Amino acid sequence: MVVAGVLVAGLVSAAILAVYTTMLGEGNVQQSVVFGNGKIHKDYVIGNSPAIAGNTYTQEYNLLNRSETTAPIKFVTNQCIVGGGHCVDFDDSNFGHHEEGVETSYWSTVKLENKNVCPEGATSSDCWQPKTGDDIEATLTYELAAPTFNFEFEATGLQSNEEYSLIYYADKQDRFTDWGGDNPGALIATFKADEHGNIPKQTGSINLKMNLPAPGDWNAVADPDYCDKHNGYDDYDLCRGAKIWLVPSTEYDSGTKKVKWTNPGSYLFETDLITYDDTNADGEALYLGKGMLNFFVKNVLDVALAPGTYKVSTKVVPAR
Repeated sequence: MVVAGVLVAGLVSAAILAVYTTMLGEGNVQQSVVFGNGKIHKDYVIGNSPAIAGNTYTQEYNLLNRSETTAPIKFVTNQCIVGGGHCVDFDDSNFGHHEEGVETSYWSTVKLENKNVCPEGATSSDCWQPKTGDDIEATLTYELAAPTFNFEFEATGLQSNEEYSLIYYADKQDRFTDWGGDNPGALIATFKADEHGNIPKQTGSINLKMNLPAPGDWNAVADPDYCDKHNGYDDYDLCRGAKIWLVPSTEYDSGTKKVKWTNPGSYLFETDLITYDDTNADGEALYLGKGMLNFFVKNVLDVALAPGTYKVSTKVVPAR
């Protein structure tokens, strides 16, 4: 019996663990892009009804990207007259009908202000804050996605009879030591202020041949800290995007796309960032960074549009 016990003991071998530890994660995932109030569906009435043929009607909205990651999105529109056979549901594969006589587009607005310019290293809470209430300001309204950068622009409180340049100011990665906005930067338009220092509303279009912001722009990174005063100064709605400025043309080299920065007190700076999709550049993809994009739907009705009940539906979908 003793010998048998020894033999049994000799058959036992070492065991190798297959697993050290186990972890199990579970979470309730919510979508990244929603309306600003968290909802995913809204209705509106064109012109509060009745709408008049020949008129233009707008409806304001906002989109919130709650993710730290940039979300490529696009607008898909369906226009129809009720009873015409094209008023499909949002999940219908035939969504995307264009009704003759109805033009729908998507626009946003940014205000430009003179700011309290502070020298490098200054930490005052007043640094780079807009000087509101002095009537020195400009407003840029632009189409979010189009083959060309389509815009409306107006300004007040400028130097009378002086020429100004509306520019895309693109920062370099070491923007505090290598500045100028020429990364790549762009001249959008030039205007001349009238004898009262105003630029009456102008419309224009330019083929920038790039999205805004351009990929090399430091402001195009996932979180360049323009929200919640992360950088100590700015509390913008859109945390990532392009800077649009209005500067005297004498302060801008249109050849190099570089700002001279000799008299920044005469500049009008962005009060929020913008995003624009050049649909000829890389397809339809509006790159929505973290934060809020305020925009409006513009419905233009042809003056000869036949009477009837029309519906305009829009999907905001991931762009791949």
